[in-house]
Amino acid sequence: MPVKQTLIIVHGMGDPKDFEKEVIDSLNSGLKLYPAYKKKKIEQLVDIVYYDYDTIFNKYRKAMADSAKPFADRLAALRKAGQSPIEGDFLTWESEIDSDTFFRTHWLDVLFYCYTFLAEPARIGLARKIVEAVDKRGSQNVHVLGHSLGTSVVHDTLESLYKKYEGHDRKKNLDPSTHRLGSVHLVANVSNLLESFCEVEKSLVRPPDGCANAYYQYRHAVDPITWPSPFEPIENGFWTSAIIADDLQYRVVRPSAVLDLNTHAITHYLRDPVCHGPLLQTLNLELTNDDIKSAAQTYSADSLQGKAELLRDRWKELEVDRLEGIPALIQAAQALRDMLANFGKTFKE
Repeated sequence: MPVKQTLIIVHGMGDPKDFEKEVIDSLNSGLKLYPAYKKKKIEQLVDIVYYDYDTIFNKYRKAMADSAKPFADRLAALRKAGQSPIEGDFLTWESEIDSDTFFRTHWLDVLFYCYTFLAEPARIGLARKIVEAVDKRGSQNVHVLGHSLGTSVVHDTLESLYKKYEGHDRKKNLDPSTHRLGSVHLVANVSNLLESFCEVEKSLVRPPDGCANAYYQYRHAVDPITWPSPFEPIENGFWTSAIIADDLQYRVVRPSAVLDLNTHAITHYLRDPVCHGPLLQTLNLELTNDDIKSAAQTYSADSLQGKAELLRDRWKELEVDRLEGIPALIQAAQALRDMLANFGKTFKE
């Protein structure tokens, strides 16, 4: 009997309380499109392991969100807690943190991850989940999926977990040659945009000699978060043209059907057969490419005709693809939030 696969899922920006349910519900919705699996539940077929790094951020969020205190005092609260914020970079966002509740509940995660030591415990927590799953199932049967900011957490964790540092005992790390994961899935990938201590194009997060047999990234045609600084591997001694051209090892999935205004949502990605099909194949579900193609035709029949063009044209006007770094991510996310508010229910009319 085949070994049951494990899928570790990592949320993106904002309140993640529904993320696990959204992933499970989306995949179960997808299974209904396939006759052989329409009566199955993803929980029966795959072990879903949820990792919530937001619990680490929450205890410090109030210190930054309390606008009654001077901003310098809020930074001091992080310093006192040993988080050593990079003050010049935090000060850039002072007005947004003070004036925008949504910024404090969503985009503040990005600042915590990129500008404080909180990134390290977030990565350590995920590393533990991965090691536990590898010990339980065997590395080839473990897969990791990150969404949005979670793609950066996943990438950086894997690079740290598998890299051999000079003078460092390899026994404390996983070895790419003996602990290679089944696959890595980066949905709305921002790892290149938020690149920090390692170069994404030269990291161990690659197939087939890195930390995973397969590396898939997913970028919706009208998801503005994916437009600035997308990761496009080139032949550089780490990536080769043979790997880039091999769909089983590397794939960039580009869905374009629009069924909801929030094209960045994990649900909008995973309900689409173009996205969940390759994922389920790596999890050893017996789906052919023709099965996925047929399901995609059924799914896209409900797409909102003309809305993809409307969104694409709107994003082009905002020129979010010309931005760089953390401001690009946050400004694109703000633009998406504003569009969601402005269109509201009229989007589907």
